[in-house]
Amino acid sequence: MVGLAFAMALRHVSASTEVTVLEARVPPSGTPSPLDSRASALNLVSRDILSVWGVWPAIIEQAGVIQQIHVSNQHRFGSSVLEPSDVGSDDGSLGFVIENHYLGRALLSRAQELGVVLAAPVDVRAVQRGDLSPGVVLASGETLSADLVVIADGSQSSLRQQLGIPIDTRSPGQRAVVANVLFDAEQRGIAWERFTPHGPLALLPLPGGSGSKGSRFNVVWSMPKDAALALEATDAPHFCEA
Repeated sequence: MVGLAFAMALRHVSASTEVTVLEARVPPSGTPSPLDSRASALNLVSRDILSVWGVWPAIIEQAGVIQQIHVSNQHRFGSSVLEPSDVGSDDGSLGFVIENHYLGRALLSRAQELGVVLAAPVDVRAVQRGDLSPGVVLASGETLSADLVVIADGSQSSLRQQLGIPIDTRSPGQRAVVANVLFDAEQRGIAWERFTPHGPLALLPLPGGSGSKGSRFNVVWSMPKDAALALEATDAPHFCEA
């Protein structure tokens, strides 16, 4: 999503710029498994950017609307509630939650409409720099040159390491369990964040459910690694009970 979004931004500001995205894996197609429906939260600025790029109309029906944010701390009195009026939002929203497969498909479709070339699968082995134009060396031995090379291959970027760019890392000693859950209650568009002694628990509203009484949420639950592994190994009823 990062590479496609940046490519689209380049094409948007300069329609004459030739942009190619090199992707290690072929983008998945078909309906994803519900167990792989990770989601992203988009703030209002992100919504506006996607609207300018022509992406937002393709995903608005799949986006859950955050109409309120409720933040609390376990074993503490009181909570904080954020409303759209607090940030000057005139459409009753604070943000949106969308499953990544919807967002990825929309970005890919719009990027192709804008003339972005997607090459996949491509194995990039090295970055070429120096007096020559920057470029990348592929596993096939081919070298591709460009006026600008953007590296967007993740937090564990091997290309960044080759360039000698250091990073500082800090482990919080936690593991995030991510899942989509369905509650037998009306969806009110509230994003819940609960801080606990073991880590934060977030429930982000998603669209759809079992009729008017069903409400889907994307859950991001951080906890110590051993506890997370035990929770991941349990069945659905025990997970929902927890």
